Amino acid sequence: MLLRVVGDLSESHMSVSAIELWWQSAGPPTVVFQTMGRIWQLGLVNAWRDLQQAGHQLPSLPRFLVAHNRSRVENILKERPASFVILTMRHEHAKSFLVNLMSLKDRFPTAGFAVVAPRGHVLEGICREYGAHCVVSSPRELKKVAIWLAWHLRRLPPILNNPRAQIWDRLPWSQWDSRKNMASSS
Repeated sequence: MLLRVVGDLSESHMSVSAIELWWQSAGPPTVVFQTMGRIWQLGLVNAWRDLQQAGHQLPSLPRFLVAHNRSRVENILKERPASFVILTMRHEHAKSFLVNLMSLKDRFPTAGFAVVAPRGHVLEGICREYGAHCVVSSPRELKKVAIWLAWHLRRLPPILNNPRAQIWDRLPWSQWDSRKNMASSS
């Protein structure tokens, strides 16, 4: 009896938590590419379609954004903390790259990360330890990234999967919108 009364009280006095309010103010997740060239974007779209044709139930593919430097990646993650980021690692900057990866993972724990590294790079395991879901070296390996992207999107709270916000985000004029929160208008 007491459990039923407590259950009735909790349902009738539902409140929005601070975390839910924070999620509502964030933009929908995107895929952020720090890689050069559209071949990676097209490869991910093709890998996503291949998974769908194989019968996998996938969420809709989010909008793609390109960030050519770390500060742009950080700005996008501040606006869209649940995004999936594909970073590029170069041989000569491996140490600073790993420090940056760890810093981004610590500052944006809801973001997902994949790494594009030169073929035969020996730091693949270390990249995973520092927070990358997977490491690839060729656009032909983007099926692994697509699988991790799908996993990342499925683990996000439903509040971020607002179809109106995702559609609005894909419209060409959404970046100039004065409204920051599509979720509050529904």
